[in-house]
Amino acid sequence: MDKFNVTPSTTDEASADVNPRRQFFAKTGLFSLGALAAITLGQATPGWAATKSTSTSSDIEILNAALGHEYQAIAAYQVGAESGLLQKPVLDVAVKFQGHHKAHAQVLASTIEKLGARRW
Repeated sequence: MDKFNVTPSTTDEASADVNPRRQFFAKTGLFSLGALAAITLGQATPGWAATKSTSTSSDIEILNAALGHEYQAIAAYQVGAESGLLQKPVLDVAVKFQGHHKAHAQVLASTIEKLGARRW
């Protein structure tokens, strides 16, 4: 009967903790990529993203929202990097992805400033 008494191992518990973090990073990354694609592709994108804006203020609001999400992604990767929970290969990838988000944020901030607006 003891052979059917299964207790979770520490690796099972650790992987259960990692999955929500992976899901968070995956969702944040997908959202950021989608927002960046919509902004950069402009009229080449079908549907709502292809609609030409009639208001620069609306464009600036969208860009500022995207910039805010990039800053959130940068902060999330920073928390992950400083947590001590990421092993070397994963930490390296996280830092690389954070660098991508920093580059996206610079492009968005620059675009907002070129439109003569302020970043939030």
